[in-house]
Amino acid sequence: MKPIHPVLAGLLAFAAVAPASAQDTFCPLLKRVIAAKAQRFAPLKTKPYHSDTREWDARVKLPGTQFCRIDQERALFNCWVTGLSEEWTKEQTGQIKASLVACLGDPSSPEKSDELASTRRTGVAWENEGARIELITRIGKGKPEKHSIFIYVR
Repeated sequence: MKPIHPVLAGLLAFAAVAPASAQDTFCPLLKRVIAAKAQRFAPLKTKPYHSDTREWDARVKLPGTQFCRIDQERALFNCWVTGLSEEWTKEQTGQIKASLVACLGDPSSPEKSDELASTRRTGVAWENEGARIELITRIGKGKPEKHSIFIYVR
């Protein structure tokens, strides 16, 4: 059996967290991000600046994600995790969605799926305090490296 990557080990630990505990960990961080929207997320940006994507790393990392960045030009905060198995991606999406529901209540729009040429994209959104929070899952057809989960705060 191959050893598990340290980043994935940390994510697996999050996946085992019950949604009720989202009130203690996930919610305060998400509320901090939502509050920073009024300033285009500027208080959350830190170095380095990634010129290829024109984004800054974020001071806040939402549990269950690998990376969080800020695109200040587009007033967008985004976190993601990628490169996981399809099964784990779906399970992790369920955990993150449960945490979002624990924090924000039921989604403001129904879940929607799109079949694209190389990816199945599923998304659901919440509206909260003037922010739109989206949970997007992408399952790459025949391309496990394309399996990913994104959380956007706009």
